Amino acid sequence: MNLEDLITYRSRRGKLELDLIFDKFCKKNLPELSHKNKTLFLEMLELDDDELWQMIHQFESNTKFNYLIGLIKNNRELGGAI
Repeated sequence: MNLEDLITYRSRRGKLELDLIFDKFCKKNLPELSHKNKTLFLEMLELDDDELWQMIHQFESNTKFNYLIGLIKNNRELGGAI
């Protein structure tokens, strides 16, 4: 399994809202992410659903995942409400 397939598999969450957000993000952005950011995204996916949900919906977060969270938020805003 390559890194992109692993990320796509790990993006499937127990929370439907996260499933929708991550599915859309992966389809649109995953191929263009650097290897470093793909690895970081995979690390971020190790967090539990509630923590991920809070990170995505906070106005500001101070984590090593800020860049990815910003991309995810931008993807949501450009694509409309989920």
